[in-house]
Amino acid sequence: MGNNIRITDRDIMLLEFLAEYKIMSLDNTRYVYGTVQYQEKRIVALVKHDYIKRLKHRHIALGIKGKQYLTFLEVDIKQHCRNSNNIERLRIISDVASFANFKESISFVPSWRLKSIDSPTTHSRRYIGVVNIEGTDILTYSIYGNKTKRYITSLHYDIKRECDYEHIIVFTNDVKELMYRKKKFSFDTTKKNVFLVDYTDYKKFILRNYLTIKRAIADNIRCKFVHYESGLRKVGELLDDGRFLNVMPLMEFEAIDTMKHYFSQGYYDNKSVNIICLEEDKKIIQEYIPEVNCFGLNKQEIYSLINGQKIELPF
Repeated sequence: MGNNIRITDRDIMLLEFLAEYKIMSLDNTRYVYGTVQYQEKRIVALVKHDYIKRLKHRHIALGIKGKQYLTFLEVDIKQHCRNSNNIERLRIISDVASFANFKESISFVPSWRLKSIDSPTTHSRRYIGVVNIEGTDILTYSIYGNKTKRYITSLHYDIKRECDYEHIIVFTNDVKELMYRKKKFSFDTTKKNVFLVDYTDYKKFILRNYLTIKRAIADNIRCKFVHYESGLRKVGELLDDGRFLNVMPLMEFEAIDTMKHYFSQGYYDNKSVNIICLEEDKKIIQEYIPEVNCFGLNKQEIYSLINGQKIELPF
């Protein structure tokens, strides 16, 4: 089956991904191959031997020999609806699956794998899948393309009625729109933890390393938490010096909106409330809660934390 080309384990990973998701952007093949040089070398070889084919907008799909090779390996090739709306949605799902499926600590299950074949669909759902970070499932949504306000309203309703998942991510190109709309993406503060995430390469990188960053920040804090709960749950803990601290590598809007409410009700009078966040999110959070003290971490500090290096924090 090789036909003058040796198919590597990573090539098989790529072909199996295309069998499931139909397409992948050329940029995202870096998650499969690791280095740009190796990535380009393998893509050229696979295209030349018709294992994959190039599409418009720098995407790839299975070629004839790629399909034959997967059939030989008894790998199912999923058939996807080809209407334009579904193709747009599929590109987003493929993109999320790309950065989430090639690292041990994070994985992704697409929407079509969440429904049992024997279970009827009783209503339309807007989620695109579930991201899993070290055993914690996060129901995932995306507001992509030129989605209307009506679509965003239906997505809001979909999250509101969701009962099975505590953690929810909404990828968007306009976080502030979701924060300030009449029906905000803030629901039951005791049951849901909603992440509003800018759909950028950097924020995807943060998500891939989310718990690593949170743990590293905790290790760099000199003060002790009186009650510290690690993992993906909302963090709004009391330090032993009397200050409150929230650690947010990504914006947890449920917690942010709850803090805003507590300030308006006077619960935080004469208290120091602090958030450690990304430098990119600092201004947005402070505009929403002027009373909070925000400490933004720049990219160099984030990279240092991921690499196990110490940084200076005011805690």
